[in-house]
Parts: sequence; structure tokens; C-alpha cells
Amino acid sequence: MINYISISGVIIFILSFFTGVAVIINNYNKLLNIKWALFSLSIAFWALGLFLAFVAQDKEGALFYSRYLNLEALFIPVFFIDFVYSYLNKNNRIIKYYYYLSTIMFGLFAIFPNMFVKSVSAKLGMTYYPDAGLLYFVFPLFYSLLVIEGGYLLYKEYKWNLVKRDQLKILFIAMAIGFGGGSTTFAPLFNLPIYPFGLPGVAVLVVLVAFAITKYELLDIKVVIPRTISYVITFVFVSIFYVFTFFLFREDNKLLFFALFILSSMLAFLGNSIQKAIQTPLESKWIVTEYDHNAIIRNLSLELLKTKSRDQVYSYFNKFIIENIKVKNTIVYKAVYANENIDHYSLSETTGKTNKYYERDISINEISSKIITDEKNTLINFFIDDYLDGFIVVGEKQNELAYTDDDLSLLQSLSTLVSYKIESVFYLEKSIRSLETVVEIQKSELDEKDIMLRNSEKIGSLANAIKEYNHEIRTPLSSIKQWIILFSKGRYLDNKDFIIQKSKDLVERVKKIEDILATTLSLSADQKTGLDRVDVIEILNNLKNNFDFTFVDYKYECKISSHVIDGNYQEVKMIFNNIVKNAMDAMSGKGAISVFVNKSEKHEGKIKVEITDTGGGMPEEVMKKIFDPFFSTHVTAGRGLGLSTVMNHVKKHSGYVYPTSELGVGTTFTVIL
Repeated sequence: MINYISISGVIIFILSFFTGVAVIINNYNKLLNIKWALFSLSIAFWALGLFLAFVAQDKEGALFYSRYLNLEALFIPVFFIDFVYSYLNKNNRIIKYYYYLSTIMFGLFAIFPNMFVKSVSAKLGMTYYPDAGLLYFVFPLFYSLLVIEGGYLLYKEYKWNLVKRDQLKILFIAMAIGFGGGSTTFAPLFNLPIYPFGLPGVAVLVVLVAFAITKYELLDIKVVIPRTISYVITFVFVSIFYVFTFFLFREDNKLLFFALFILSSMLAFLGNSIQKAIQTPLESKWIVTEYDHNAIIRNLSLELLKTKSRDQVYSYFNKFIIENIKVKNTIVYKAVYANENIDHYSLSETTGKTNKYYERDISINEISSKIITDEKNTLINFFIDDYLDGFIVVGEKQNELAYTDDDLSLLQSLSTLVSYKIESVFYLEKSIRSLETVVEIQKSELDEKDIMLRNSEKIGSLANAIKEYNHEIRTPLSSIKQWIILFSKGRYLDNKDFIIQKSKDLVERVKKIEDILATTLSLSADQKTGLDRVDVIEILNNLKNNFDFTFVDYKYECKISSHVIDGNYQEVKMIFNNIVKNAMDAMSGKGAISVFVNKSEKHEGKIKVEITDTGGGMPEEVMKKIFDPFFSTHVTAGRGLGLSTVMNHVKKHSGYVYPTSELGVGTTFTVIL
């Protein structure tokens, strides 16, 4: 019985079948074409079952074809999701499980058809419509899952892919209309009073995708689809005349034979003209040009906004040419500048199909012998003022056809756009280089002034140190000289106890001079010392014995029994003695000193020694200079040469020393050895 559903089935079958065949014939080696053809043909054979089920004259025939069309429909969403993943160049291992599941359901329902479609009955004005079996609900769920997944993938890709945006929009709309319309066939199976009004949507899906194929080169087909459609329309048009003639003269066989003869003769003479008349408007409307110039230029403009250097512009445009103009290879010649002049060109070649890439430098004289242009190659130049900044030799197109006026027009538009971008970036880079040069010069001048300032500070510190030397060394020497003169004249020789006491005093003065000189000499980097196995913990354990802590609260805590290093015993001892001595001077001999020793967490194999005093702390400006030689207000008191010696010896033993201080509280020196 001819009705709405059977007519829809015929239309869907014709459109889907011829579209699928046309796509596979055009390129049967391309996987994407194969997957679209499978999807299209699965719709076609489902639509054929739809037609046969609803024109069946008896219940048995209607039931048979109802089961057939529903079993065939199991593979439609699987072929669809497989096509989507291939089109988006996504690899998903779950696809094979979809195939497994659909095959299992097909086998199960083929063996137990009553579980799938149990019967047919009159519904919604139709004589026979299938009734869902016990497990039929699995199919709508499976169908919905795959359709939603495919739609989500297409929409997600549409959000960011500017190059394929028009294709993706058509695909998404076609999918929504087609699968949305096809899903209306489910409701009557479950006895829901909803008429399957959406069936024409499946035909719309096929038509829209065919439009995307021709208009936006969805599957790299330009002419096949519209010509195929023109032949189908011609076939339908001729068939209508034959059917009309048959029904008009079916009562008189002789008249019928004569009418058919006349009709056939006319169609044989006019058939080709009819087909051409249909084909021409189709091609002119659907295939206006090989490229959508506005879309390509818009996409390129948006992407060029992201580029910030000449290298990025050349690299992106090269990739854009390969993907959009569909060429086999490109060769990019890009100027390399030296002192604002072109020194040579950098040559890079990209092969589109294999993505092979190599780059090398080429002299200006070599270029002319390397450039080959003919009807299958073309050249794009990029100028900055009157200088040739670079150019791209665009190789043969993938379809191996010559470059058309349409190709050259598009390339000219693109090259103008890119030239403006290259020029703007070039001058921006030039401005940045000029600014960097100015900044570098200013930085160099500042560094020189900083060095001069530091040297002047050191000279000032040295001058202060010399004044202190004059006092701290000259004073005891004068005293020693005076007493030696007195003793040489025989004075006090009769007072033995006095002479002994005074000799001890003179020895102490000599030791003081030796200490000052030793401290100064220890700052020399060239001073040679022998290396021994030194136990740092032993030195720290005896640290208390080197000072008079009568008025100082001295606390010592050590969590390590031994730590032996290669070094100089006296220098390691001087490190800690000088720090404690400076702490004593800072506190004027009264206060508290604590020494804490433990393993270093940040420096494996080393120990951390923290020496803290309550000397009132140091301001920040003093903290920055305490390790500078001669920074002192007193040679042996305060934090002066002693701390310079500490820094020198710590570095020689591959260690670290740094202070922390808080005004009004005290100072901590941390030594890592």
C-alpha cells in the first residue's frame, strides 16, 4: 500500500544509494570515502526495507520486512560514529566494540526475532506497523548513545577548527535533522501515539551532506555528486513519462506500443539535452568555485593575529597553503638579516603527504637556479619596502591539475594579506632590537657605574682600615720600641718580677699584631694550604674553650657525632672562631650565644651550623656589605675583616655562609660545610 512512509522510503533509498555509490567510485582507496559510503548505503538498504514493509499486502510480508529494516538499522549509528572519528582524524579503540555489540545484537535478534520485533499491527492509520519485542528497547538506547557522542564530537571540533567550520556546521545540522527525524519511528513501536513525521529528515541528511561534499569539498569530490543527481532526476523524469503513457493507453496494446515508440524516440533525441539542462544549474549553484575565498581569507586573518614573529608567519602560512590549497609540497625562501641587511636566505621544504621537512641556508646567487615555475608550480613573493624578504614556491596540486585563474586569484589575495603582516612584524622586531640595544648600553653604563661605586666604597673602607692599622699596629709597636729602649739602657733590670710581667705584656702586644696580619693575609686567594682530614664536630665541641664566656650565656646543641671533610684544620677553626668573636664584640661581651648543629636538608652530605647572638642585629645596608674586605669601623672588633676571612675559608671548603638579622633582637650566621 502506497503511503507517506513507503514514499519516504523510496526517496531516501534513491538519494542514499546513488550518493554512496558516487562517493566510493570517486576514490575507493580513501578510507574516509569508504566509511561514508558504508553509512550512506546502510541508510539506503534500511530505506528499501521501509518501503517494502509498508507496501506489503499481507501480515507475513510486513513482519518479515519490518524485522529486516530494524536489523539493518542496527549498523547505521555504528557506521556514522566510525565516519565521524575518521573525518576528525581521531583514533578511538572503542569503535571496534561498537561493531562487536551491533553484530552480537544482529545475531541475537536474527535467531530470536520475537525478542526484537514480535509482530505487526494497525497503528496511526497504517495497516501494518512493527511492535517492539521484549529486548527492542536496547536498540533506541544504543542508537541515542552513538548519535549523541557523534554530535558532541562535531560540535566540539566546530568550536575551534576555523578551516573546517563550514563543513562541520553542515554535518552537525544534517545529523541533527536526519537522526532526529529517524528517531520518530521508535515511538509507534512502543504503542506511543506519535506519528513518524520526521522521516523526510533522513532524506535531508543525505541532501545536506551531498551539498557539503560539493560546496565545501567534504570528501574531496567536486563534480561527481551533482552529475549523479542530474542523472537520477533525468531517470525519474523519463520514468514519469513512461508510467503516464502506460496508464493512459493500457487498454489498447497497439496504441500503447506506438505511443511508447514515439516517446522513446523523442527521449533518445532529447534525453542528453534534458540531463545537461538539469546538470548545469546544479553545478553552477552548488559548485560556484573551488574555494570559498571569503572563508579562507577570514580564517587566515584570524590565525595571523596570533603570530608574533616572521618565523611564525612563514611557518603558519606554509602550513595553511598545504592544507587549504592542497598542494604536494612547498619550498620557503626566507631572508636572514645581518646588520639590518640581507645576508642570505634560509631554505625549507615541506612535503604535504609525508610531512617531511628539512631546512638549510642558501646564498643569494644560488636562488635563481633552484626556482622552477610552470603551469603546475607557482611563486608567492613577500616584499618589505623594495627588499625581497622571502617567497614560497608552491608545488604541484595534489590532484595534479594546472593552477587555474581561481587558484592564482586566491593566492594573490593571501600573499597580499601575509605581506602586510610580515612587514608589520619586521618593523616591530626592528624596533624591539633597537630598544634592546639601548637597554643593553644603559645597562652596561649602569654596571660600570656600579663597579666604580663599589670600588670607591672599598677604597673608602680600605682608607678606614689603613687608619685603624695605623692605630692598632703602630701603637703597640711604639710601646714595644719604648720599652726595648728602656731595657737597653739598663732600666728596671734590678726588678726581676716587673721585667717578667712587662715581657708578658709585650708578647701579648706582638700576638695582637700577628693576629691582625694573619687575618689580612688569610684573605689572599693564592695562599696555599695543605689538606687534611678535619672533623668539624671536634672543632665545634672545643669552641667554648677558645673564649671567656663568664658574662655570656653559651648554649651548644649538636645532633651529629662526627663529620669529617677534606680541608685545613686552622682555616675551619677560624671560620667558627671569627663568627663567635664578632658575636662577642656585637654584644660587648654580655648576652647569649647559641650554637646548633644538624644535618643539612637541602645539601646532601653536609652539615648546617647555626650561630645566634643577641647583639641587637644589623640594618639591611650593613648586611649587604659585611663580607666585603675592609668593610669595618674597627679592624678586629665588630664585623669586618673577620667575616671576609669567614667567607673566603667557607668558599675554599665548598661551603656556604649567610646571615639573617633582626634589629633589636640579634643575628644568626648559618654555615653549610
